[in-house]
Amino acid sequence: VFVDEKEKNLLLKCYKFECRSCGNEKLKRVISLGYQPLANNLLKKKTDQPELYPLEVNYCDNCHNCQLSVAVDPKKMFLNYLYTSSTSKVFREHFEKSAKKYIKEFKLKKKSYIIDVGSNDGIALTPFQNLGFKNILGIEPAKNLAKLANKKRIKTFNGFLSIKNLRKIKKGADIILASNVFAHSDNLKEMAECMKRLIKKDGTIIIEVQYLLNTLKDLTFDNIYHEHYNYWSLTSLNNFFKKFDSTIFRTEKVDTHAGSVRVYIKKDKKTKIEKSVKLMLKEEEKFGIKK
Repeated sequence: VFVDEKEKNLLLKCYKFECRSCGNEKLKRVISLGYQPLANNLLKKKTDQPELYPLEVNYCDNCHNCQLSVAVDPKKMFLNYLYTSSTSKVFREHFEKSAKKYIKEFKLKKKSYIIDVGSNDGIALTPFQNLGFKNILGIEPAKNLAKLANKKRIKTFNGFLSIKNLRKIKKGADIILASNVFAHSDNLKEMAECMKRLIKKDGTIIIEVQYLLNTLKDLTFDNIYHEHYNYWSLTSLNNFFKKFDSTIFRTEKVDTHAGSVRVYIKKDKKTKIEKSVKLMLKEEEKFGIKK
């Protein structure tokens, strides 16, 4: 139901009729939470009216991707972002532990080049900085957060990761981190293409994202909001990266955001796939992720 012509045109402009992963147009509605305001945006006066958008999750039975039916303009949500990750002790400790793990597993040296996409206030790069890594770069669209990170001397590019901005970003990264941002992109294909171009031949892309299975098992529907365009399982992530001739070779479950999944990706489709991937794919199929 549209209140007026203006609202109707606005909604039609941001309605997503096709799967952003595979392009399939026959999507199925999973859940509708009605019309909701954007998260974290409190009103200044009682009389102010919030902008309301449908909050609905659709499912693609071709690649098993889950996504919102409406993609609100990212500039509305991310150019002045109100959430700073470093306020959470849990997240600070999580990224400290992760940095030490990646340094050990990928034999990173002090000169290694590390990029963090959607770097917020620099939370994932701070542990590397504290350990003497200087060749680090954050990519952050929110002006206020990029300014905050640069003040901490964490070099941060203020802008979206897009083909247009690629020429401004140094290539040849040893690792690219994308923690809790792969759900936040409406233009997933462009983001994946950019990461592939920025990583060096034998580099590793590490993505952490809320895990759809946990959302379903725990009924955590409060994790569904407009900033989260996408809801990922390993099955849907695997199908997505295959289109880029890239391989998810390792996967882990992590306990952030009431249950997340971390995947490790190489841009060589001949990369050996570890047992963890096969086991998780089997577990998802048994659970019913393809139904």
